[in-house]
Amino acid sequence: MSIRLKLLISYICMILIPIVLVILFLHLLFHLFVGNIEEMRHYYHVEKTFFDEVLNDDLPIYINLQNYTKEDPELLRDPYFLEQYEEQLDKRRTVLVVKEEEDVIYQSGRVEDELLVSLSHESEVLKASNNQQGFINTDIGTWLYTTTNFHFTDGTEGSYYLILDIEPVYSFVRTVVPALVIIFLLAFMITNGALTYVVSKHIIDPLKALHQATNRIKSGDLQHSIFVKRDDEIGELSHAFEEMRIRLKDSVEKQVKYEHNRKELINNISHDLKTPITSIKGYVEGILDGVADDHDKLEKYCKTIQAKAIHMDRLIDELLLFSKLDLNSVAFHFEKVEIVEFIKVLLEEMKLDFEKQNIHVKFESSLDKGECIRADRDKLERSLRNILSNSLKFLDKEQKEIMISLKRTDHNISIMIKDNGQGIKEQDLPNVFKRFYRGDSSRNTEHGGSGIGLAIVKQIIQAHGGKVSIESTYGEGTSFFVTLNVWEEGEDLNGEDINY
Repeated sequence: MSIRLKLLISYICMILIPIVLVILFLHLLFHLFVGNIEEMRHYYHVEKTFFDEVLNDDLPIYINLQNYTKEDPELLRDPYFLEQYEEQLDKRRTVLVVKEEEDVIYQSGRVEDELLVSLSHESEVLKASNNQQGFINTDIGTWLYTTTNFHFTDGTEGSYYLILDIEPVYSFVRTVVPALVIIFLLAFMITNGALTYVVSKHIIDPLKALHQATNRIKSGDLQHSIFVKRDDEIGELSHAFEEMRIRLKDSVEKQVKYEHNRKELINNISHDLKTPITSIKGYVEGILDGVADDHDKLEKYCKTIQAKAIHMDRLIDELLLFSKLDLNSVAFHFEKVEIVEFIKVLLEEMKLDFEKQNIHVKFESSLDKGECIRADRDKLERSLRNILSNSLKFLDKEQKEIMISLKRTDHNISIMIKDNGQGIKEQDLPNVFKRFYRGDSSRNTEHGGSGIGLAIVKQIIQAHGGKVSIESTYGEGTSFFVTLNVWEEGEDLNGEDINY
């Protein structure tokens, strides 16, 4: 349930329910003790017999008198006959008054003249409205009465009244009702105060926790987690806050990592560029000093300088690509690539490199004709070329061999590049895809490697959604395994550019 709905329901409960209770309570009291009973009966559509029972409970005299007015009205002129009801009426604080025309011919108890005058006036009103019950409030008391009109045997008009003294009840109401109202108002205020406290505490406490967590984040503490198990806006806010904290923490950790990588990159660039620059500087000084005093030596110096410059250019290119990959700022252009044809073209382009070292290259495939993968041609070619170049550097056998094989596994195509070179020591295998890692502590650049070629391979293959792994036996050879996603029929990614 949302906080808005909770507050709305709480507000309605605090305002509407007390108001409704007060109105109903006062309305009932007013009509019960102050208002006209007949009006109340009509208002609530209650049968008349209900009021007869209320006004005449345990008063069989009422029924008897009704019968006498129809069967023998002359009995109502006989005071001796009516006296038999006096004791019963007196116990009920009820007075019987019988009138003939306008004269009172009998009354069971003492009745003040003021009451009789008021009763006569009320009788005329009741006759006009056809009511039989009424309420009289005077300075001397409060009475509830019922009246019945009839005719004596000689045709004279008669009427009798049953008058109930309700002054004790009325006094009780006047005394108790203010106390009840005060109690009700106190209960109203206590209820509102309790509801307000509970609702506010329900909202404020988690907000305080969020505020404290915000201050901790502001001070740099991103380890403090917060979780409020609530199914409302505060719960959603807590969840969003925790997600923000996690993302901010990851962002800071990445920033620290990037800063560390940047420093490491600068350090390694300085180290790797220093060697070729030193060589170039030495050969240039040799030329300037006249050491290369003949054409052949001069040509040799110039070719060496050219080779070192090419090596520097390649190193800078690799460092630039690696830096972009590390910052996820390289755009990948994925498309449908027929893998067998792709590998054949790559091997043809590297044919001269293989022939220079007298390397026997074997290619085999168990794929169906036209099998395709989802790849960026240029980036995939760069990664496979790096693997092959790595194999070329470390082939140390007389009969040098490289084997490339393709096979299908479920929704993937696996590329294996295997050589019979010097292999990699077991302790070095977990580190071969790390940046600037070389298999010896002296960072010997004998083979001209930058130490980031295989790191670039891993980043490119991962950006393709694939995997790359390595197996090697020192002294026997090394095998690289590249797994790529098969092109699914109906997939339309031709020309899709994605930054990694």
